[in-house]
Amino acid sequence: MKRKILAATLATTILTTGLFAYQNNGGQNCQFMNKDKASMKMNKKGYHHKHHGIIGVVKQLNLSTEQKSKIADIMKSNRGKMQTINDAFSKTEFDKNKFIKILSTKRENMIKLKAQMVSDIYDILTKEQKEQFKVLLDLKTSRFKG
Repeated sequence: MKRKILAATLATTILTTGLFAYQNNGGQNCQFMNKDKASMKMNKKGYHHKHHGIIGVVKQLNLSTEQKSKIADIMKSNRGKMQTINDAFSKTEFDKNKFIKILSTKRENMIKLKAQMVSDIYDILTKEQKEQFKVLLDLKTSRFKG
């Protein structure tokens, strides 16, 4: 009797731990699946979605290898620019005012960084690509309105 209870408890613990680990790994750290399919990401349920927004529109353009490289560099350089709440902590202290300031300006800073990134990417495009970009953006907007 004790063996059955112990076996059932052990099996339940293993299954629960496995499900918990699967759920937390399933989409918390959305990583690109591979370099060739950089527009595909995995969400929490495991489905794949293409990038939406301006980056998704840019990826639909016929970009040269050099343009792709420059855009990747721009995106890479913007990743580390956001100030995080970790900046409010030191090894021995917590700066409450800095924490509040970081959280209250976070959205505004993200918008400014994204605007700069889009501007930098837009500058890389040729005249024809800029025209195509506008058409694709208009199509995308009209799809959501109707």
